[in-house]
Amino acid sequence: MAKAKKTAVPETNQGRFAKAVAGCKSVFQGMRNELKRVHWPTRRELYSYSVIVFIVVIITTLLLWLFDLLISFLFGRII
Repeated sequence: MAKAKKTAVPETNQGRFAKAVAGCKSVFQGMRNELKRVHWPTRRELYSYSVIVFIVVIITTLLLWLFDLLISFLFGRII
């Protein structure tokens, strides 16, 4: 005997919406689980890292300023 063909049932808007909501829920659950695994810095670590970043920014700014001053001086002598 021949098997009966299954007809594809068109997906309704409610079915699509339910899948979208389930997908969003899954994404947010995954994000929450990942955030639980993060090693958050202590207040002391955060302070020390911030100081290091500030010092590096100041040093980089001074080096760029000195380089710009040197280039300006050399081009001023040439022109």
